Amino acid sequence: MAAGTSISTQNAFANESTTQEAQNTAVQLTGIVVTASPGGVAQDVNDAPASISVITREELESKPYRDLADALSSVPGLTTTGGNDRKEISIRGMGSAYTLILIDGKRTDSRETSRLSDGLGQMNAWTPPISAIERIEIVRGPMSSLYGADAMGGVINVITRKVAKEWGGEVSTDSLLQENSKSGDANQGSFFLTGPIKQDLLGLQLYGQYSKRDEDNIYNGYRDSTRNNITAKFALTPTPDHDIIFAANHTEQHVEQELGKSIDPNCATYSYYGCATPYDKKVDVDRFSLSHTGRWMLGTSETYVQQETFNVSSQDIRLKNTEFRTSLAMPLEEHLVTVGGGSRHNTLHDSFSNRVTNQYDITRKQNSLFAEDDWYLTDTFTLTAGARLDDDNRYGHHWSPRVYGVWGITPQWTLKGGVTSGFKSPDMTKVASGYASASGLGNIYGNDDLKPEKSLSQEIGILYSNNGVTGGLTLFNNKFEDKITTVACGSDCPPSRGTNALTYANVDKAITRGVEASLGLPLSSNITLDNSYTFTYSRQESGSYEGKPLNKLPRHQLTSTLNYKPTAEFTSWARLAYRGKDSDNVGGTAALLSPVESPAFTTFDIGASYNINQTLSLRAAIYNLANQKIDYNEYGFVDDGRRYWLGMTAKF
Repeated sequence: MAAGTSISTQNAFANESTTQEAQNTAVQLTGIVVTASPGGVAQDVNDAPASISVITREELESKPYRDLADALSSVPGLTTTGGNDRKEISIRGMGSAYTLILIDGKRTDSRETSRLSDGLGQMNAWTPPISAIERIEIVRGPMSSLYGADAMGGVINVITRKVAKEWGGEVSTDSLLQENSKSGDANQGSFFLTGPIKQDLLGLQLYGQYSKRDEDNIYNGYRDSTRNNITAKFALTPTPDHDIIFAANHTEQHVEQELGKSIDPNCATYSYYGCATPYDKKVDVDRFSLSHTGRWMLGTSETYVQQETFNVSSQDIRLKNTEFRTSLAMPLEEHLVTVGGGSRHNTLHDSFSNRVTNQYDITRKQNSLFAEDDWYLTDTFTLTAGARLDDDNRYGHHWSPRVYGVWGITPQWTLKGGVTSGFKSPDMTKVASGYASASGLGNIYGNDDLKPEKSLSQEIGILYSNNGVTGGLTLFNNKFEDKITTVACGSDCPPSRGTNALTYANVDKAITRGVEASLGLPLSSNITLDNSYTFTYSRQESGSYEGKPLNKLPRHQLTSTLNYKPTAEFTSWARLAYRGKDSDNVGGTAALLSPVESPAFTTFDIGASYNINQTLSLRAAIYNLANQKIDYNEYGFVDDGRRYWLGMTAKF
């Protein structure tokens, strides 16, 4: 980029500018991303200083994706962990807890409300319905220099559709029908509506979803789950240089399990926890945000404040997250300099999990400052350097630097690579000495002296794009330090903690390394073949389980999708997904929670979509065409056999 070039910026976080220029950019430049820049500068995927994949609106509309986990299943470097409705995403061998999920650039995190693998599948529980998503940006590798804690494995940014200048919308419904009568069927419906209240000044967007999955009659299978949500956005454009967006969301989720259905009533099956009991969990989520984009002579500013509240009424757990963030991106000759800062305040009330003391309320305060410089050294080479300082009231301050280079060797070839750092804050309950979670091995007490888990990652990759052929190959190496694990409490613990008391400590080191590859081939004018491959290796370098993998994940994954589009109205596809054998068990508590090592397996899916006219479209798919049996005893989780998916969308 030449010196003094005008920088095209979008809303870094909401990406919801109501100006006509932003509207056109979003439609035409599907390769544009904003997640890799702290100031939300719009960049081509190949030029962005990070390894990024993008799932576009066109892809979301043409495939039978029911939720976020489905949509991410073919992205290189990503692995689905857990089974059934507890699915999460691991990036580059790091556990799902090290993946930061953003909605319009704003973090959402309910993990503090879940205990002992009691999660609701955060990826799908709180994210918007597919009908409301414009695109999904996936950054692979640490991004703590931009987003702070928890972005240690990578970032998934779900960017919703913009408020439109003309009224329109859509209504969708779909059903999942099981061939196996013991597996539960699923149904869901969603709506999306947007338009101007006052032209060029105030716009409105409404969307919502209802989904229901019946409980399996299979031990350790899918739970009975019901989820509904609704979101309202108001977009105000008082002048062409200022965009203000207010958003409000309410989500409810209810999950149940019955003994003898998805819960084995035999006590020996759950010896780690004791005898199983019926399960009933209700969660309400309220999220409010106010964001502003300002285009000034000096540069473009992005500011937001957000508050989200998670209320687990069935367990007396409440989590409130309040966050403020602001940034200013300034083009200065050969540089684009971005500076900013933020503050987060978290409050947790939990009388359900702390079975030992009366400490039910915990707070955390974090403040941050960050700066980054994109230096356009030549027309083909950009060097990005940045750092972030986080200050936490419990563990003090932490620096997260990064250096990254992007070289456009030719118009077809791009070489990129760098060194980035990441960290993950200890959960609030883990740094509270008066807090203890009950477990089958003894009560686990918090430790005031815990430090953040840290990582340093190196990566280098090469990308190719020419005449419809696209490809990429990335190598990564990640060093992981100060891993938090449970240890015997020892003689320093108060006598009241008992003889089997445990606590948390920073003791372990580990490495993860691997290869990510993708290749897209146009076989003809209407047939394309998309492939992705991931190799992941991990090893604990210290601690009681030295030599064991960091996480129980497959080393090899391969996805290949054949797309056939004979007409503008009809699209069909066939997908092969290979998941290699799980690595050896990681040892310790994790081995007790998930003792089974899954063998390799392959699934086949086929589907099609047809646009009857500009208003009505139909979609259908058959999942697990070969009826591959995936049960708990052999694989450690349960997944559905052959099943049939039907969907319909009406646009207006």
